[in-house]
Amino acid sequence: MIEKLTIRAAELRDSQAIGDLCGQLGYEVDRDRMQRRFMQIMQDPAQILRVASDNCNGLAGWAHALPVCYLEAEAFIEIGGLVVNKSCRRMGIGQALMTSVEDWAREIGITTIRLRSNINRQGAHQFYRNIGYEIVKQQYTFVKKL
Repeated sequence: MIEKLTIRAAELRDSQAIGDLCGQLGYEVDRDRMQRRFMQIMQDPAQILRVASDNCNGLAGWAHALPVCYLEAEAFIEIGGLVVNKSCRRMGIGQALMTSVEDWAREIGITTIRLRSNINRQGAHQFYRNIGYEIVKQQYTFVKKL
């Protein structure tokens, strides 16, 4: 566990570090595109972007979450992304970020959190199981670029 971990709302100054962490998972993004995406999320009061900073490595991770409403299901929180710096994994940072999202969900009256994880990320799957999440179904994701 990291001695001094702070979970806080992301700020514009964090956008480059957030982009760098995206790259650690294979989602390379240039600075301008990251800043544009970051600003879109920050301007939507329904979404949250939390960061974990520590006393030695700067930005240790981030979590993005947003409410989703469908006709066929009660509203839930979708985890848009969770990344912990590879040099800081297995230190409680991911769990602290997820706890922060869970606390926010409770505050706004939503009692279910959903997330998706690439089938190849077995370590992430074990992490989510360890903090109380369960696999409820497997599905395909379809995309059509316009």
